[in-house]
Amino acid sequence: MKFRIWLPVILLLLCSTGCKKWLEVSPRSQVKEDEFFTSQGGFQDALTGVYAKMVGRPLYGDYLTMSFLDVLAQRYRPADYYHVFKDDAQFLYQNATVKVHIADIWRGMYSALVNDNNILRYLEINKSVLTTPRYTLIKGEALGLRALMHFDLVRMFGASFVAGADKPAIPYVTEVTQRPTEISTTRQVTDKVITDLLEALSLLEKADPMNGGPDDGSVFLQHREGRMNYLAVKALLARVYLYKNDKVNAGKMAAEVIAAAKITWVTPRQITFYTDYTFSGEHLFNLQVINMKASVDAYFKYHEDETYTSGKAQYELKNDKSVTQRVFETSSGGGTDYRYAYLFKDQSGFQYHIKFWQDDQAKMTLKYRYLMPLIRISEMYYIAAECEADPAKAAAYLNTVRFNRGVVNLPAGLNATQIQEEIRKEYQKEFFSEGQYFFYCKRMNLNKIGDKVITPEKVYPLPLPDNEIDLR
Repeated sequence: MKFRIWLPVILLLLCSTGCKKWLEVSPRSQVKEDEFFTSQGGFQDALTGVYAKMVGRPLYGDYLTMSFLDVLAQRYRPADYYHVFKDDAQFLYQNATVKVHIADIWRGMYSALVNDNNILRYLEINKSVLTTPRYTLIKGEALGLRALMHFDLVRMFGASFVAGADKPAIPYVTEVTQRPTEISTTRQVTDKVITDLLEALSLLEKADPMNGGPDDGSVFLQHREGRMNYLAVKALLARVYLYKNDKVNAGKMAAEVIAAAKITWVTPRQITFYTDYTFSGEHLFNLQVINMKASVDAYFKYHEDETYTSGKAQYELKNDKSVTQRVFETSSGGGTDYRYAYLFKDQSGFQYHIKFWQDDQAKMTLKYRYLMPLIRISEMYYIAAECEADPAKAAAYLNTVRFNRGVVNLPAGLNATQIQEEIRKEYQKEFFSEGQYFFYCKRMNLNKIGDKVITPEKVYPLPLPDNEIDLR
């Protein structure tokens, strides 16, 4: 079976709507692609363009973080008849609106991948126009991004390892071509992801300023947490190894990131005074979603006009206060949890998540604004705990995060099953509105998400879009 990714190749880098902002900054970007990659600046602009596409609404700027994936994870209660995500919350994948959401994700991701692969292709054609350090850095980032996007595609559209590692999943696209791409199984995709990540890691090890690589002081090398950096690649490897149940390598990678990451755990003052709601000092990899305010206001703010004639309430993503309190275990000490105490607002019996509110911009320097975390240091502690055979040592990893969230330690003497349940609860609390909890439930093949009992094989693999494939 082969799948044709129906994407235009010529001038894709220059014509994509998602890249308008970065293209507007420089008239020299308005050229054909064979001229575009004739300078180091052109390659840098092209890589910036990939990030720009990744923060589009169908991808990490919305559907894969704040809305669609967390709606599937039963984070919110969009149960009203006219709600834009009502059918998504019921896993009605064949309904028209849900099919549009899924198709937009598929097209958006493969469009970004075409751009990314174009960079990798021209890196070899026009290698001479780049300095060696910049060639190495750009190639490492591009390979890391290719791995990240394919991994998230297989986590959405493929079967999980426990449900069918050798079932057909998605095409792993490495060339810019109109020829159909062979579909790969979940296992094959995951192996290809690991191959790309290991190559990216070897390139970034010496080239990334975050790991001691050369820094020429240019803007391109600033804010490495906002790029696919060395530690982000290693953390992503930990995530991928765990997905395929390779706990030896997953634990090894997670431990190395924990040892190397120079992160700053958030404090209540940083949250309240600087409105650092995303806990930015703990990010290993984030993206800046410059236009996030409009979506955030629509999703996570109370609208006084609750009638659907206004067109506003049908976008609200909220939940009953009792549900949120149960998730954060407020009846047994969880009320002090920073993730609950500072990141929710009560209104009319509901709670609205404020993690991505952008209201207090006078306090929010650019360091705290528009950030969408994709990999956090806390996840490395969860992975290390899951890979640790000794329950006491596993609990110690979890307690490190709990201490830095204002929560008391776990009781002593928990067994392995109890530790796994505590890990599940941590994923549910830590990654609110970030999309990761659905992926956790799928990896574990849970038959219950939130309060909803499900049939895993009917819920976890998203159906491939009808008009995006060509079956051969």
